[in-house]
Amino acid sequence: MKLFTVILFLSLNRLIQEASCNCHRLRKALDDFSAHSYDEIHQLAVLDQVDDYIKPIKSSETRNFKALNGLYDFCFDSTGQGFRAKWFEKPLVDTCLAGNYHRMPVPSAFNDILSDKTAKNYVGWMWYQTSMFWRPQNMPIVWNGHQRQQQTVDGMTDWILQIDSINYLSIIWLQIIHDDGKMESHLAGSHVGGHLPITMNVSSILNKIDTTYAQIRLTIAVSNLLTPNTIPSGQMVNMTDYVGRPYFRFQPDFDFFNFAGIMGDVRLIELPRYHIEDVEVLRKGGQHRNDGIQVRVCLNEPVWGDYFIVHHSLAGTGRNMTIDRWSPQPRLDDDDVRPSNCSTNDLDACRPFVKEKEKCQLLSLCHDELSCQTKFGTNEWLPIKPTSPTIIRFSLHKDAYYLTQQQMASFAPEQDSFELRLIRRPHGNILDQLLSPSSPSDSSNTPRQLQGFGMHHEQLFSGRTMSLSSIMKDLYLLKEMGANIIRTSHYPYSRAYLEACDELGLMVIAECPAVGLGTFNSVKLILHKQILLEMMQRDHGHPSIVMWSLANEPQSQLVESRAYFESLVHYARNDLRQFTIDANRPISAALAQSHNDDKIGDLFDVLMINRYYGWYECTGVLECISYSLVKSLTGWSDKYGHNKPLLLSEFGADTLAGLHSGTDEIFSEEFQRDLIIEYERVFDQLVVNRTANSMDRRRINFLGAMIWNFADFSTHESLLRVGGNKKGIFTKAREPKLAAGIVKQIYHSRLT
Repeated sequence: MKLFTVILFLSLNRLIQEASCNCHRLRKALDDFSAHSYDEIHQLAVLDQVDDYIKPIKSSETRNFKALNGLYDFCFDSTGQGFRAKWFEKPLVDTCLAGNYHRMPVPSAFNDILSDKTAKNYVGWMWYQTSMFWRPQNMPIVWNGHQRQQQTVDGMTDWILQIDSINYLSIIWLQIIHDDGKMESHLAGSHVGGHLPITMNVSSILNKIDTTYAQIRLTIAVSNLLTPNTIPSGQMVNMTDYVGRPYFRFQPDFDFFNFAGIMGDVRLIELPRYHIEDVEVLRKGGQHRNDGIQVRVCLNEPVWGDYFIVHHSLAGTGRNMTIDRWSPQPRLDDDDVRPSNCSTNDLDACRPFVKEKEKCQLLSLCHDELSCQTKFGTNEWLPIKPTSPTIIRFSLHKDAYYLTQQQMASFAPEQDSFELRLIRRPHGNILDQLLSPSSPSDSSNTPRQLQGFGMHHEQLFSGRTMSLSSIMKDLYLLKEMGANIIRTSHYPYSRAYLEACDELGLMVIAECPAVGLGTFNSVKLILHKQILLEMMQRDHGHPSIVMWSLANEPQSQLVESRAYFESLVHYARNDLRQFTIDANRPISAALAQSHNDDKIGDLFDVLMINRYYGWYECTGVLECISYSLVKSLTGWSDKYGHNKPLLLSEFGADTLAGLHSGTDEIFSEEFQRDLIIEYERVFDQLVVNRTANSMDRRRINFLGAMIWNFADFSTHESLLRVGGNKKGIFTKAREPKLAAGIVKQIYHSRLT
């Protein structure tokens, strides 16, 4: 109980973390690695997880980015020998056994790089290592092809190590090798949960380097082992009796391949000591393009009123359209407890208290202390319609509030700059606007229904690492098909993917990686909340995201699922209110149990239901689809109310490309085509009934449906999976199956 209390406290206070990793519990456990179970290491990594900047840091001319992508030394470590032998203090190539050592591309999943089955299906610890040479910050350094000396207020900079994605548990060290041969290793931090950025402040390590040159060695221990206490979850099945020697095989609680490794870009970032951490767009602006928007600038830590911000938009010609400026006016935390001589009019009296973190301290500048109404318009995001972003530039200056723009260049050099690519979200709930019978976007007054696909963020040979060309290929295929929505099943997708959805006008249901939850306990709940926080903090600025999905196909028939999801939904609606209620984004989860058995459907704003009539149920019988589907959806509406919006989030059938049948046999391209036609016929009738009988309490408030899946994808081996999941209307190579043509025809017919 004491451990749970500590975990809960740290999780709910994740936004006020220290800037360096203390990691005392984790470090102690790693020193005695053999005495601790994997679940204990996993829980301690959750405790000591460091996310100083959860949102990815953006580049600008005042920030230096050093890419650390490339070929890494890589070693499989099935016994955990690397912890006992302290591989983080040595060159990996000298310590790894020859059969386990490889050169591995980063970013990429490791699974498809090597050509043997054991490596592809490996589960356990693995080590990555790379090195670079380093000059201390007081030496001129070359970044991005030119020499630059960082100019800062106090001669110090912040150094940020950022990795866009590691699946799933990672422990990170930096080893400093000085030019005199002296070596020192530092545990930089840990992270639990894949798909989201790992960002840690390593200034306390790098700013202490005082030799002319040094070598920095980055070592990362990664584990892709999933247990009943991880998200997502899995288990190791003991097959010793079948093999005749100790043998375990991984069995996931989900139906896609467990790609793992360092699957996002790795970079070292140099930031000015005082810098703009983020720019939040508040939903307080006008409702028209020229009304402007309300923004809030967040600095990395409180600074005094001699700093100020200049912001302007960048026109296509590069000229300033407008300029505005304002100065931070810090407020004090509590009038009742601060010393009498500490007030907003006497900041010098407060300064000692701020340093000592006593009662009188500055509030975070991510509150309303630093906000402004812009004077220029932005483009409003609309579904289906491509929208170009407005680029707004913010710059941080010192001692220059009363200077003119011409004087600033000479007397108040820019300390930091930040570019915001902004597409303004519409006011209100975009789903309500889109589906309203009186929507101005549809002159025929026929409501637009949601139509699209469940997806997978997967690319041949690199797993979850998708190139920009692969992303754009998928999104243009979606646009060609006439889709207006996709779900990021079953985990957060890359920032590049979401940015492309923003610009192309595709709606997105952003899903948390909690897939197939079969057990519900306090440890998993805390991790679930942390991952939800990280996902919403990273992605809430994307106008394309219209709904959050908290889970996919949990065992919602279990009694214990009720308390678990009550706590999770309360956290999302209250602690994360700014990303949900205040942002007019509903929350949901994809449910697969019978409505009679479900215990959690009433908790969500929208019901997402997965149903496979004609495939998993009444296999091969297309005649059962209409009756069974309407009966099921009616049951959900009867149970949870007919005003509850309902979306069919999955339906489909496995189809082998090239297999044809004149008699609609299962697995044939003809069967998939005809199954989709039957479902879509039912959907059209449900939408007509919804709008024609808007006052009927028995109506089904049906929003639309999403085909499972857009393209075939990889799974673990099983008798039901011949070369993976084949429910895509495109193959893995994005070649269309027969159903693609009819889906395009149906989707486009609704857009006219």
